[in-house]
Amino acid sequence: MWNASDDEIGQFLRLAAERILDLKRDPRIKYVSLFKDYGTNSGQEFSHPTSQITATMFVPRRVLYELRAGREYFVSKERCVFCDILIRRSGRPSRVIEARGDYVAIGPYAPRVPYETWILSRNHEASFERTGLSKPGLRTNLAALLRRTLQRIRVLTEGFHLVLHTSPNSLHPSRTLGYWKTIDDDYQLAY
Repeated sequence: MWNASDDEIGQFLRLAAERILDLKRDPRIKYVSLFKDYGTNSGQEFSHPTSQITATMFVPRRVLYELRAGREYFVSKERCVFCDILIRRSGRPSRVIEARGDYVAIGPYAPRVPYETWILSRNHEASFERTGLSKPGLRTNLAALLRRTLQRIRVLTEGFHLVLHTSPNSLHPSRTLGYWKTIDDDYQLAY
């Protein structure tokens, strides 16, 4: 992806959004994940470039943690935690890697892995497929920022793990988890 043009990456993002939406139409699917592993130390299975989409009948534990924490923060502060993180990081230039249109690449305060980078939208949006399908201009800015961020990471390390965090399937809400009721307010997608 770091060698592709912004237009090619934008087309890939549109295709991914279409596929995610298609998978979420199935009521059995609770979560769809898009990821790319590059480098043998990062779990790359094939010698050629690949990206993978998985659809599960459960919401992964890490995503549940994000949903719970986001909802608790929203209940106590009446604001989205991801939007607040973006506002706070934007005020600290040392944490901002690059901004492009409505997207900002930031270094999180306490990264879990070396070179961890988040790409967040300045416009609150929980669902990648809504943005990826309805806003071509945003998709173009995201494509450019994603390419440039991956180029930077490739200078520093041989491998990386790229993951899209989007909302669970809200077309068919969970009967047992209440997070789908407020997800558009308290959760935000991240790359």
